[in-house]
Amino acid sequence: MEGIYLGGWATSAKGSVAEDPGPDLASYPLGQVPDEAAGLVRALLNFSIWSRPEVPTKLLEEWLAEWSKHSDYAARIRVQLRPHTAGSELLELSESSVHQPSVNQSNFNRPSGEKLANVFFGYIQDRRGRHVLSIRDQNTLPPVRKKRLMTVTQLFLIHRYNASAVHYVTPTEDNEFQTQRMKSAGIFSDVHTEIGQITVAQVNKDRVAELLKPDRRQLSEIIRKTSPALLVQT
Repeated sequence: MEGIYLGGWATSAKGSVAEDPGPDLASYPLGQVPDEAAGLVRALLNFSIWSRPEVPTKLLEEWLAEWSKHSDYAARIRVQLRPHTAGSELLELSESSVHQPSVNQSNFNRPSGEKLANVFFGYIQDRRGRHVLSIRDQNTLPPVRKKRLMTVTQLFLIHRYNASAVHYVTPTEDNEFQTQRMKSAGIFSDVHTEIGQITVAQVNKDRVAELLKPDRRQLSEIIRKTSPALLVQT
């Protein structure tokens, strides 16, 4: 959507409590038209976001099963996505009560149900129609840090919300580390810091499309750290 034409000789769908049709937007004073049209614009933008089929969390669980296999992780990982606060969502990874075979379980011998990682985030659509993820906080349990777990998790969020950019609003070492590693994997094409210490990462759509191919070969290379694009540890 690039614009909305507000014409005359009609009545608008902006009705009243009594369900009477509202006046044509062109009948409003010129200075009031933007405010009256804002609701229509927001509705159209929200429809654009929600009309896209949702990517299920089961997909991330499948990716994490591959991650667990490579990392020799004994437990299956459960993914939960739920509202956190107004305008904020929580994606949480935790151990499932069902364990899978492992050659060496001693490295991850902890009680079932342990929280492994989480991401607090929001998502918006800007004026140009681009979807933007806003990462407020991210946490990973020490034993599973620097093993590409958070990279796989955030790749899922980028895919689910069709994000063109990711904003990291908390200036922490974890955020800086994560963005640089995802850039080295080719997931981000550019990473820079703007006023207010917000880290802005531009998503490399072509690279993401490669990682999402059904054969998952390139995604597995990221998980196993055998990808030619992966120059440093993520």
